[in-house]
Amino acid sequence: MTAQPSHRASHRAKPAFSPFTPRDVNWADPPLHPNHPLEAFRNADVLSMRGMPRHAIEALIDSAAAIKAQFKDVVAAKPLAGKILGSLFFSTSTRTRLSFEAAMIRMGGGVVGFSTKEASRLGALQPESLEDTATCISAYCDIAVMRHPDVGTPKLFAEHCGVPVINGGDGIGAGSEHPTQTMIDLFTMQERLGRIDGLKILMIGGLHLRAAHSLLHALCAFDKVKVYLLSDAPGRLPDAEQHAIDAAGLDWECVSDVADVAAEVDVIYHNAMGEHAYYIVKPQFLIDHASVARAKPELIVMHPLDRRCEIPASFDNSPHSVYFQQAANGVPLRMALMNAMIGDPLAL
Repeated sequence: MTAQPSHRASHRAKPAFSPFTPRDVNWADPPLHPNHPLEAFRNADVLSMRGMPRHAIEALIDSAAAIKAQFKDVVAAKPLAGKILGSLFFSTSTRTRLSFEAAMIRMGGGVVGFSTKEASRLGALQPESLEDTATCISAYCDIAVMRHPDVGTPKLFAEHCGVPVINGGDGIGAGSEHPTQTMIDLFTMQERLGRIDGLKILMIGGLHLRAAHSLLHALCAFDKVKVYLLSDAPGRLPDAEQHAIDAAGLDWECVSDVADVAAEVDVIYHNAMGEHAYYIVKPQFLIDHASVARAKPELIVMHPLDRRCEIPASFDNSPHSVYFQQAANGVPLRMALMNAMIGDPLAL
């Protein structure tokens, strides 16, 4: 994640390695665990996966795994009791919004917010400014998650908000990201395959979409990962994203058909086709039983959802299918993230 200067003068030195935006707010406690990688998330904005350090990602995955393994005990402990999540969704969402809200409630906290732009004053005929909205949200919540149709708006919002802000997905095209989706993706890969280093990953479909960007940026932090990209012209990876992963040293190449690499990859990550092709999926972009017939037994097929006809429902019973497990992992991962940001992750 690209480091950003705080919009307020800070009395706390920003850690040299940190890609996060630390906050200077009166209620912020001093670092609980200054030498622990999860401390990088404390009172920070989480807006991008670009440049996020590997040790912080791995610590978060470990925390999510521990929460999942001891779920009932964590829920009973209510580690975020008294905390409030601002759920600010200016564009539609099912899994991201509900899993964030479920995660906060499971941790003992509360939720306020809205699920459409029209439900806020920012969507009114004479809209309120983003800055004023951010200032008010700071008085109501301890942490906020924002989804917005415009790339970069969560970052602008965070610059005027006095509480930590999470990007719940912003826009489409170059610069768009969905960092917590990628955290879930990496958690699922680690859970199912036991590693991220050395994986061969085929990414298919809308590479112009935000989930693909965040995942590619995150994979740059790991060793010997090979990525194959398969898309049509409207869904190609934007030049700016290509330049970024090149600069970070990610090993990637384009292929023309699932069949080209289906037998050698460990992960197939279908990122949908974009609105232009939801109902007409060319055979080279389709994932079904036939397309993975020669795959490794341990192959996993992932999708951030929602899926349409690019993966038929008949594939749901395949041993390779993990996209519903992936979606379910959104709750423990987001529990771990919010607890790292505003709680005490090592107390669980």
